[in-house]
Amino acid sequence: MVGGVPGELGTEIARELQARLRALGWSVSEAARRTQISRVALSQILNGRRMPSVATYERLRRGLGLRPASEALVRPAAPTNFTETHLSRLAACVVVRREVSVGELATACGLSVPAVRESLPELQTRLAACGLRLVEDSVAVTVVPAAHSVDALAALGELAVGRDLSASALEVLSWVAYRGAATRREIEKARGQDSAALLSRLHAQGYLAGVTEDEAPGRPYQYRLTTRAIATFGYSSVKEMQTTLATVAAGASLA
Repeated sequence: MVGGVPGELGTEIARELQARLRALGWSVSEAARRTQISRVALSQILNGRRMPSVATYERLRRGLGLRPASEALVRPAAPTNFTETHLSRLAACVVVRREVSVGELATACGLSVPAVRESLPELQTRLAACGLRLVEDSVAVTVVPAAHSVDALAALGELAVGRDLSASALEVLSWVAYRGAATRREIEKARGQDSAALLSRLHAQGYLAGVTEDEAPGRPYQYRLTTRAIATFGYSSVKEMQTTLATVAAGASLA
């Protein structure tokens, strides 16, 4: 994309997608179902508050029956010094801040948000050499100790060891990960029991983050996993978790 922070281009994309949804007569929920993009992310894109990555934008266009994106919307090639200079700066920012939003990283390093996202696998390799692991959700990235570094850091008093999560908490977090985001009502329907206290506790402990569909009052309050939750499960991203959960679900359905 030509810019990572939503601006004129983000507004242009939002208008195009909104017009297409009106023409099709689809709700945000229907569009999210057909494109396999979370309702939260899709709503932010439609409201011009989030710039989609190239891959997400192309998936949206295919799902909505639009022609391929024009060349003007394709991100230019990364500069030749991207690997050395920009990766070093990104690594420094993540290590010092410990947790930072992708948007903040893009602004600090003079890159687009899509370019930062594309750099994450390489950044993961660089941090692994330092005994660290990069964890990212759809909003932020953080660093946590790699498995072989945990004992040493704990011995130095630099690692806070939390209590084990209950089976109910793990169930909720896994279900939210599988869906990408979910409302309290959806979670309670899946579990068949009131989950207000559990969701409140997981939110307070930093395992769940709350988001809304848009700024209008009365919209359902949704939850998504934080980087802390993703790291607790031993994954590097929600996408990794979803792949594993989908595989397990497919195996269970065949059993």
